[in-house]
Amino acid sequence: MENTTFSFQEINQLKALLRHVCSLAIAGVSVSNGHAGAEVEEADLHNHIRLLQATMDRMGRIADVGLKRLGDTGCFDSAEDWMLPGLS
Repeated sequence: MENTTFSFQEINQLKALLRHVCSLAIAGVSVSNGHAGAEVEEADLHNHIRLLQATMDRMGRIADVGLKRLGDTGCFDSAEDWMLPGLS
């Protein structure tokens, strides 16, 4: 990666992105820990899986934005690639 200088505003934007990734990770861990080892209804399990998938999708998109702002190519070309894998 090339040596790049970032402005104060850009650094603060990246910090905000990383804080958001952390809060999403905390939410995902909280959802998964809340039912570890407990009896869970099948419908509840499907809801938890969908919530974790949505959380991971959002984390991935945010991380991609951060990577691109740092001059990296990122993981995918567009947000649609995160939301609709294999279809775009």
